[in-house]
Amino acid sequence: MKYQAKAPDPIPMTDAAFENSHDTAVYWLTGAGIMLNSHGTTIMVDPVISLASENPPISEVEEAPQYCMPPILAKDVKKLDAVLYTHADTDHMGTLTVNELKKLDLKFHGTPYVKMKLMELGVPEEQIVAHGLLDEFDIGDVHVKMTLADHPWQLDYPETQPYVHKLEDCCGFKFYTRDGVVWHPGDSKYLPEHLDNEDVDLMFMDFEDNKPIHHFGTELALKIVNTLKDSEVIMFHWGTYYDPDKCWYAADPAMVRDKIENLDRFLEPHPGEKVLIHPVVRNK
Repeated sequence: MKYQAKAPDPIPMTDAAFENSHDTAVYWLTGAGIMLNSHGTTIMVDPVISLASENPPISEVEEAPQYCMPPILAKDVKKLDAVLYTHADTDHMGTLTVNELKKLDLKFHGTPYVKMKLMELGVPEEQIVAHGLLDEFDIGDVHVKMTLADHPWQLDYPETQPYVHKLEDCCGFKFYTRDGVVWHPGDSKYLPEHLDNEDVDLMFMDFEDNKPIHHFGTELALKIVNTLKDSEVIMFHWGTYYDPDKCWYAADPAMVRDKIENLDRFLEPHPGEKVLIHPVVRNK
């Protein structure tokens, strides 16, 4: 097999991960997916946690081999308050996962384009909340601010992709909890506004080297991380689906470890591992 960095073995998520443990924690779900549990308010962002086949394990994403198993499957999730989508690409909005999670008593949140795609997948309109650019809203005691994302990857494939993402189709999400601020930036090329997130205590970051750049790319991802120098960092969007020739699957933590200032803030959790949120000490 051609080399591709693989995420560490998952730690299975049990019912305890969804209960109120009187703190705020995040869990990497593999891929670009995360879950946040803030004092019992549970939110998933971009979960792709179903399989097209279990033997052998094949992902619902482009039928790629599942390189690292999710820490929980969508069919096993019993409680969730909300699912948020940064955009509607299949490696962020898995069809099988949507069809499982829509059975729960929850709301889906995203841009108007995300709403349209969810409705095409059969999600009832009353279960979806659409938001405009830089909207703010509350889920339980978590305050959510949308951040800008620009992800027009279809420009590279004009022969097969007649629709190109507009700025209002994609977003990131910043979560204000009583224990700290968490940022999921979504997929985006670099924007100067990304450097304005100085209040973030923990960020998720995609370090893939996508050229032409419709993601941050390694160099500009490092610029964001090293500008927001006090925030803890978790690398995601890697090590999940085996397809080493596609850069959007094939990032590697080894690419960036020696380039991150204050390396002790670079966290490398297993999928499903509980990571507590706390306010970071900000250097003046």
